[in-house]
Amino acid sequence: MTIDEATELAHELARRAKEMEISPDYVVGIANGGLLLTKVIATDLNLPFEMLTIRRRGSLLKEKLGRYPWIINIFSMWYKNEKINLPLIWIMKRMEKLSSETLDQSLQHLSGKHILLVDDAIETGQTVALAKSILHQSECLSVITSVVTWSNNHEPEQEKSTPEIFIGRTIQHYPWSYNSPFYKDFEHWVKKNKQIDSSVVVTFDSHF
Repeated sequence: MTIDEATELAHELARRAKEMEISPDYVVGIANGGLLLTKVIATDLNLPFEMLTIRRRGSLLKEKLGRYPWIINIFSMWYKNEKINLPLIWIMKRMEKLSSETLDQSLQHLSGKHILLVDDAIETGQTVALAKSILHQSECLSVITSVVTWSNNHEPEQEKSTPEIFIGRTIQHYPWSYNSPFYKDFEHWVKKNKQIDSSVVVTFDSHF
């Protein structure tokens, strides 16, 4: 997926958000996957926005490994081999666990507002479920979830994170993935939109 294609999908999500019965007062995106989408949607809807940074266990390690395609290929082949992939699956599940620390007081300005929560995809549902929990702690009136893709996988947390707005059920290869051939284009886009950096207000870090 190219930057232009991702931007068009963001415009479509904004169009669908306009058709919802409840009009959002604020757009909240999940970094980094929701960064470009949130900026485009908030601009289309003429709304302010914030970015939540939610880190998984081992996320920094995964980011570094993602810079080396040959390592990703090895792990991919390992994962596909059902006879020997159980240790890898165990490791992946531990790395996917998310922390749920104390709510940052800087989100209290969302109290009493209708929120449009934006991310690129829902796979296990853990990230969106935690983000919704964070937002509800801020006493917002409602949270409408908007994603490009909602996986067909059936995970326990997906029940808590079913999106009101989504375009497809197949997970895509987004330009903000480290091993995407369009990742440099995404970095260029981020540099052109430096003002969004100050919008990242909450970080939830977990430990091994």
